[in-house]
Amino acid sequence: MSVHISRGNTKLGKHTANISLPPVATCPKGAPCANDCCYALKAWKQYPNVRHAWGSNLAEYVMNANGYFASITNWIWHHKPVYFRWHVAGDIPNQEYLDYMKALGRLHKTTSFLCFTKRYELAYAGLPPNLSILASAWPGHGIVHVPNGHGFLPIAWCQDGTETRIPHDAYECPGNCERCRVCWHTTRDVWFHKH
Repeated sequence: MSVHISRGNTKLGKHTANISLPPVATCPKGAPCANDCCYALKAWKQYPNVRHAWGSNLAEYVMNANGYFASITNWIWHHKPVYFRWHVAGDIPNQEYLDYMKALGRLHKTTSFLCFTKRYELAYAGLPPNLSILASAWPGHGIVHVPNGHGFLPIAWCQDGTETRIPHDAYECPGNCERCRVCWHTTRDVWFHKH
């Protein structure tokens, strides 16, 4: 088995490496987006090659966490991406996985890492400066302020026309990471139009 890392896509940019896990299976129970609005779940259902790649990534992690992250770090050493996005699909499965993410950030100081998560319960203290994690918030779903050791994780708000909690100074996502990159270094909230 091998780890499947993508070199980029239209939204993230053609030079933004990324890795994904199966949606819903790795997300917290009761995630509000899992019912009918998970864009990653649509791709999971529609494309067999996507199911294979994301499913293989999770299987590799479960069977051999050290090997999974060693494969990722070897890929990063070889390809030297400036940007690496964790989980275009799926979420951080557990604290062990997050601790490995932190370790990779410390090891690969010239790569900027980004992750959005609904795993509010994990311990985010000690994030390296090149690992940006934002807490995902959905309309009508409770959000907690997630401590990161020196304050709180910034929040990534989803705006479907009903969300009223977005701070006035939150940054509006223009829809393309390659032209923006605010999320990769932000300490303030951002918001996205529901897609």
